[in-house]
Amino acid sequence: MRAATDEPARTARDAGTRRRPRILPAIRMVVDGLATALKWVAVAVLIVVAIVTVIDIVARRAAGQPLPGVLEFTEVVGMVVIVYGGLATANHITVEELVAKLGRRSQAIVRALTSLVVVGTFAIAAWVSFGAFERSYTREEYATGLVSIPLYPSRLIVALGFAVAAARVLVTALERIRFSTGAEQC
Repeated sequence: MRAATDEPARTARDAGTRRRPRILPAIRMVVDGLATALKWVAVAVLIVVAIVTVIDIVARRAAGQPLPGVLEFTEVVGMVVIVYGGLATANHITVEELVAKLGRRSQAIVRALTSLVVVGTFAIAAWVSFGAFERSYTREEYATGLVSIPLYPSRLIVALGFAVAAARVLVTALERIRFSTGAEQC
């Protein structure tokens, strides 16, 4: 004899209609979180570069000479982190003249294929950049100048920027493929 419960018995048909967990939105949330974190690192570095530059200008006017290492810091750390740290959150330029004349599904397919090409490009750039980071770290590579600044943190940010950008475009491509095939779940 079966025990009475508040839940109705599940049939094989009920089990087949249960919704699967949606994995793509969870991946999107993680990738967007990483992109946002890199963006805020880039913003913080931009603020530090601006403050250091102002201090350097004031020191140059007051004492007649610049602060040592400001040029190296701005070149090696500042610009690299600002550009590549924000890469994954940047809105990229697209030319839509031809694609705009297609139907919605065709547009989604073309955009998905384009996104896959971009993913491949960013993935290759990330792979090469991680190799450059590893070589820089093992060789203890430094920027030459008045102050020695290690290059490997900047090389790591470049690699992470490309990797997160590739992941972000990949998620977008998968969403477009899902839309173009009419799939509800991914």
